[in-house]
Amino acid sequence: MKQYVGLDVSQKERSVCVVDQDGKPVFRGRAKSDPGALAALLAKKVPQARRIGFETGAMSGWLWHELRRVTSPDFVEAMQLRGIDWLIVGGGWSAACGAATLKDGVERGTHILLVKNACGSGSPAMHETAVLNMANRLYDGAVCDNGRAVSLIGGGPAQVWRTSLPVPIKFTYESAPRDYAAL
Repeated sequence: MKQYVGLDVSQKERSVCVVDQDGKPVFRGRAKSDPGALAALLAKKVPQARRIGFETGAMSGWLWHELRRVTSPDFVEAMQLRGIDWLIVGGGWSAACGAATLKDGVERGTHILLVKNACGSGSPAMHETAVLNMANRLYDGAVCDNGRAVSLIGGGPAQVWRTSLPVPIKFTYESAPRDYAAL
């Protein structure tokens, strides 16, 4: 049975929610912020994980690197060995946390699904241009809104914006709202 994991990242502990391929809850729990404890919990409770998503924020870059460090031999390789081929990115400050997590994942060959309205910025214009800049660097990734992400996490269909080309969106300040809406 396919399982899908959502992680809420905070300083003291992580909330973990797992649903099956039909969207029914399989497990809800918490793990200490220690990446080793989280990795152990995931290995024990979610042996059939297909996708793992966690918010981007001040702790997400650290969590990504630490999960890679404590899992054997490598977080990305461990994801691939379990058949997990997508990392879902959302939450946090678009131009900083989201961009850093996205860049790190792309560099390691991970497919990234950027949830465009699950992150924010100082203004709508800053957010839209940050998301467009991240979309331009996805290289075989995808962008969608949170409704479509929920459908995908549950194993359902959803239309997403995808690219395999570098810098496919040539936008201007004036075109950014229209280009963002098209993602």
